[in-house]
Amino acid sequence: MDNQNQTKKSFDKTQDKIKIWLNDKENIVQFEMGTNVVEVEEGLAKQIHDDAVSFLESRPEKKLNILIDLGKSKPSGSEVRKILAKTLKISKMGRIAFYSTSITQGVIVNFVAKASGRKDTKNFTDKEEALKWLKTK
Repeated sequence: MDNQNQTKKSFDKTQDKIKIWLNDKENIVQFEMGTNVVEVEEGLAKQIHDDAVSFLESRPEKKLNILIDLGKSKPSGSEVRKILAKTLKISKMGRIAFYSTSITQGVIVNFVAKASGRKDTKNFTDKEEALKWLKTK
């Protein structure tokens, strides 16, 4: 991706932990966990939720498809999973693709997505396949 096709926004409190930006060319919002994030604790989960709401509400589109690159992160504890499930319920989120090379993350993400009631999510181990899925329909 080239920079002219992206609207980047990193949030001050989490800039080394998560980046959120809009890929203008594809009209897909991308969330990327920082390389140093291994465990998502309650405080970070709340900040991610607040940042996602802030970013998505600032966009004029009704719904945007989302690509979440989980990196090496994993949620820790039931409160974190509840916050992440709440985040998945944000009304401006369209289809959601999760990208991770970890099978364990895929299991956790499936659990959280089901808890949120979403049926339009899918896990991928290949980032390009995730983007391709988001562009269909």
